[in-house]
Amino acid sequence: MRRGLSKLLALGALGACLLGLAGAASADPKGEDVMHKSDAAQARYKTLTVQYNITTQEPGKDSSEMVVRTNFKGRKQFTELLSPGDVKGTKVLHLSDTEMYVYMPAYRKIRRIASHVNEAGFMGTTYSATDMNLTQYGVFFNADLSSEDGSGWVLNLTPKADVSAPYGKIELTVSKSNFLPVTIKYFDDKGNHVKTETRSNQFCEQNVCLSKVQKMVDHTKGDKWSELKMSDYKINPALDEDMFSKRNLQH
Repeated sequence: MRRGLSKLLALGALGACLLGLAGAASADPKGEDVMHKSDAAQARYKTLTVQYNITTQEPGKDSSEMVVRTNFKGRKQFTELLSPGDVKGTKVLHLSDTEMYVYMPAYRKIRRIASHVNEAGFMGTTYSATDMNLTQYGVFFNADLSSEDGSGWVLNLTPKADVSAPYGKIELTVSKSNFLPVTIKYFDDKGNHVKTETRSNQFCEQNVCLSKVQKMVDHTKGDKWSELKMSDYKINPALDEDMFSKRNLQH
C-alpha cells in the first residue's frame, strides 16, 4: 500500500513539474518584452503638464467642446476643467487605480469616485477614468506577440490570474520608432470589441515621447467619439507634492 501510494505521489509530482514546464514554455518573451518597453516609454517623465482641447461627437447630436489641464507626477494625476463655463473649476485627483476624488464647484464638496463610476464616460466623453489612467499594461496583463511588420508590433493582452483587469482583452499596436501605443482595441469579458483608441502626431523631447492627438471611439454607443488635441505641454516642470492632495481640490 505504501509503495503504491509513494508511486502515486511521485507521479503526481512529476505531472505538476511537467505542467509547470508547459506553462513556462507557453509564455511569450517577445510579447512581454515589447509590453514592458511600452510601459517604460509612457513613464519616462518625472512630472508632466498637458492641456487638451476635447471634442466629443455623438451621432445625431451637436458636438461638445471642453478644455482640460492635467498634471502628472509618477502615477498621480491632478486634472482641472478650464471650460466651458458650466464645468469650469471641476477638479479630479487620481492617487491610485482605486483612489480617485472629484470636486465640483456647484456643490463645494469633495467626493470619492466610486469604482462603478470609473467605467462611465468622464464628463460626457468616451474616455472613462479607467481609460485615462491605464498607462501601465504590465500591472494587469500578460502579453503575446500576435504579428509584426516594419512599423510596429501587435500584442494580445490577456488579464493576469491574480488581478482585477479593467478589460477582458486588449489588442495593442506598439510603434517600433518610440514604443508608444498607436492603436488600442478594447474588449469586454465576453470578447466583444467595445472601444478603439488611436494615438497620432507623436513626438519626442527630452527623452519623453508623447501623442499630440488621441481619439476614442465607443462602439457600444453608435461609434460616439472623443478626440483630445494637445494645445500646450511642459515636460518635467516643478510640481509641488501638495498639488496632489485632497486639500488642493478646493483651492
